Amino acid sequence: MTQPGPYIVIPNDRGHLLVHRHPPNYTGDSDTFAAWEAWFTELGDAVVDLGNPVLDDRRHTGDTGKAPPLGGYTIINAADIAEATRLASRCPVIQDGGGVEIGRLTPIPGRKHPPRTFGSLVATCPPRPPAGAVQAEFARQPDQPKR
Repeated sequence: MTQPGPYIVIPNDRGHLLVHRHPPNYTGDSDTFAAWEAWFTELGDAVVDLGNPVLDDRRHTGDTGKAPPLGGYTIINAADIAEATRLASRCPVIQDGGGVEIGRLTPIPGRKHPPRTFGSLVATCPPRPPAGAVQAEFARQPDQPKR
């Protein structure tokens, strides 16, 4: 995974955004978590940013069409959109009835992501929690408060 320093580095025109779209009323469990971890491992060095799930508090503004609910994102390196699509096709959300929206990130010549954008997120994020903590969050019932 490529994250030198406090910046997320997306190589020239190889960066692709994968937007995970969950089916309505999607809930994860420990099996779901294991499937996602296996997929991330399978992606290997293609992963630029594992991303984060969106488990609750979704909103939209403007016309977002009838796309399934936002479920999270991942950023990968891929030679082209076909390779990115192939890598995304094994995303666990697909087996659960959701989908993945794929798009090549277009580099802007001379633009760098200063610490106030990507850098501040990377620098302030705590280390990845132990597997049990994330599994507990996936297993949390909607009516239970977050810990």
